[in-house]
Amino acid sequence: MPADGVPEDIRQFLREYVNSIEQLEILLRLFEIAPHAETSAEMAKALYSSVESISSRLETFANKGLVNRHVPEPWHYSLASKESRRIGELVRLYRERRVSIINEIFSNPIASVQTFADAFIIGKKKE
Repeated sequence: MPADGVPEDIRQFLREYVNSIEQLEILLRLFEIAPHAETSAEMAKALYSSVESISSRLETFANKGLVNRHVPEPWHYSLASKESRRIGELVRLYRERRVSIINEIFSNPIASVQTFADAFIIGKKKE
């Protein structure tokens, strides 16, 4: 295990799925409320974020198979079992090694590029 205590499989998970603290907080929240589901509005309120941002990130996670989308509308989201073991490990590590996890997210080249690109987004994205 590296000196910062973050195992390689968690590093890989972060590189593959998480490029922002908001995404991390969504996964932590879904793990915390499992097996229950929440709407993007409920999650946005709990995480003090915008509904649009949370909705977009939840849809991205749903498309990658990390979260389940439940009908009817408004969509309710819950954690999928696809990566539940690694997400559980991530939750544990985040509690024990918060700075190491945050550093890992921001050391991801994709995260750096995305953060830079997000700085130029004005208003709501058109789809």
